[in-house]
Amino acid sequence: MFNFLKQNNFIENQIQKSFTSNTSGTIEHTSFMSHVVDKARIKQWSLVISLLDLKKAFREVHHNLIKPVLSYHHIPSHIQALIYSLYLDFKTSIVIEYFQTPAISVHQGVLQGDCLGPLLFNLCFNICIQFIKAEKFQDPGFSVHNGSGRMFQPVHWFQFADDAAVIISGEKENQFQLNRFTM
Repeated sequence: MFNFLKQNNFIENQIQKSFTSNTSGTIEHTSFMSHVVDKARIKQWSLVISLLDLKKAFREVHHNLIKPVLSYHHIPSHIQALIYSLYLDFKTSIVIEYFQTPAISVHQGVLQGDCLGPLLFNLCFNICIQFIKAEKFQDPGFSVHNGSGRMFQPVHWFQFADDAAVIISGEKENQFQLNRFTM
């Protein structure tokens, strides 16, 4: 499913670097952020960095979001139905060697520890990222040339699963970015 999303550019993978196969996203993001900090220090630019931790993010994905999010990302309807059926009337229990709890209803949250839960989280969060990366909001970011002289699109938001770093040149612009995310 991830390959389908990536091949068709249905999922953003420049800002959100978590749960992506064959990608050292944390290393990529931290290296680029380090480069921006070094460049700002050398050029004596103003720099504001906000670190965010989305509290209990995986637990906050409501099951009623799953179906529309899968549809938004063009997942075939038979796959949507299969995935949605996993979370419809979802129950779990805790099992240890000689004991099992009664079934516990789960009305929100995606599972952690399986391959589908992190992907569903990324798909839900991808909608927020589409808003964050909108062209009209790119100005506050830092533009950096690669080795071949090509200019990268300005970057101001780095997502690591449910943690984020916002890097902006001033306090006012930083607050603007944070306010947009809370909308």
